[in-house]
Amino acid sequence: MEYGILNYGPLSKQFDLTMINYLRTRNVNPQIILRSHSILKSIPSFSSSHIHHKRRKFPVGSYKNQLEELCAKNTKHQVKSLLKGQIGKDMNVKKGDVDSITDKIVKEFETNKSYFYIHRIYVQKH
Repeated sequence: MEYGILNYGPLSKQFDLTMINYLRTRNVNPQIILRSHSILKSIPSFSSSHIHHKRRKFPVGSYKNQLEELCAKNTKHQVKSLLKGQIGKDMNVKKGDVDSITDKIVKEFETNKSYFYIHRIYVQKH
């Protein structure tokens, strides 16, 4: 699986799977990145071009340095926002529990050194 969080705990796994299911209900393919090369090659102007794809881990916990702490704060904000919306409803999170559930998810991220992959894709024309 290319979209999603790796090294998760039970609550963060539920959050991740709920997010993936939500994307699918909105007709968004969470695995579209796996098709990026063939999609780009199908474009006539890119068919003979060289496609570069770089992938790297992006930590969602703050367990290494200050940049990751900043990323972790952003992740916490995003998790909280999602729990206040449809994702929280799908997980049966009560409005009064959003803060505590957010803290538990973020704690699992840090404890398990959770991460996901980010991708950079670019085309070099010949």
